[in-house]
Amino acid sequence: MPRSSWGGGWSGGAERESEASAGGVRAVIRQILEVVPGGILRAGKTLFGAGTGWWIGRDADGAGKVDIGSESRYLRFDGVDLTWRSDHTALEADGTLTAVNGYFSGVLDAPVLDLELMKLCFSSISWAQFAVFEAFSDASGRADPDPSAPEAEVTRGRLWNGGDVTPGRVFGFRSKEYAEITTVYAGTSTAVGPGYLEDTAGTWFAGQYAGFELVVSSGTVRTLTGSSVSPPRLTFAGLETPAAGAYVVRSRLPTAAVGFLSYADRLNGGYGEVQFQVSFDSGGHWLTLYETGVLDRLGGIVAIAEPGRTYEFRVTLTNDAVGPTDGRGAEVYKLLFCTDPSVWA
Repeated sequence: MPRSSWGGGWSGGAERESEASAGGVRAVIRQILEVVPGGILRAGKTLFGAGTGWWIGRDADGAGKVDIGSESRYLRFDGVDLTWRSDHTALEADGTLTAVNGYFSGVLDAPVLDLELMKLCFSSISWAQFAVFEAFSDASGRADPDPSAPEAEVTRGRLWNGGDVTPGRVFGFRSKEYAEITTVYAGTSTAVGPGYLEDTAGTWFAGQYAGFELVVSSGTVRTLTGSSVSPPRLTFAGLETPAAGAYVVRSRLPTAAVGFLSYADRLNGGYGEVQFQVSFDSGGHWLTLYETGVLDRLGGIVAIAEPGRTYEFRVTLTNDAVGPTDGRGAEVYKLLFCTDPSVWA
């Protein structure tokens, strides 16, 4: 029949044309695409992270990966982290996002704001005067050398295990010493007399340092009863004349502390464990403010049993042990601790 004859002829020609077209497409694909046994498609790039082109597949380490672009401008997924780099933006494996018109470090939600909130909390504690802030933007606040072994890694706003997922492994960060932190004024006397010291360069105001301690060049310590502006004088009880020369004004020893911490552990949206401790006597004694599952004194007033004038802190991170979350670790983003006494105490 004409209809079926026409239909049959058209059908056969279409099949042959389709086969020819498919063959042409395959030929073109073979010219631009390389299929590698083991599950890799690539064009231009011969290795993940190298060359220009694109690479999709399962790498030698068994991870599925994607790499598009060049060695300097790319979009990559290495099986764990998604990263990119362009002329205007970049996302690093540590979570740092940079842009020509901005800079972001760490997690882009609460932790970025936490330090400012901590500062507000500190400002609201009327009796607190001295504080140590740490945002882990770099390692400048770390002790040199740091006795921790191994050391926790500092990466642009994050203290973490650096990618070491050994189950149960413990990492540490010990801060530098904030020496003589309770010293509030230093100068050189221009006159001394019975029960007073004068300094024409003094910038205090009336009554500011009542109750504070005066330490003069001889090392003698006296409790100040007051301060005046005209003349600029510091006074203490008694009629003894202090040694002339350099002097400092310092607060009394601290009696209480308050700590704040921005972190992720197994009880707070993350993995592993965190311990946060502070010292006021050059590391002679340590006061624990937080320990995962053991103690949480954050935001509360804690008595200082061993006071001193040199402040330090240390943070210990412990990876999860063997189990469903093998080796995943805790992270700390910001911390702050403050102490009394107030200028007005």
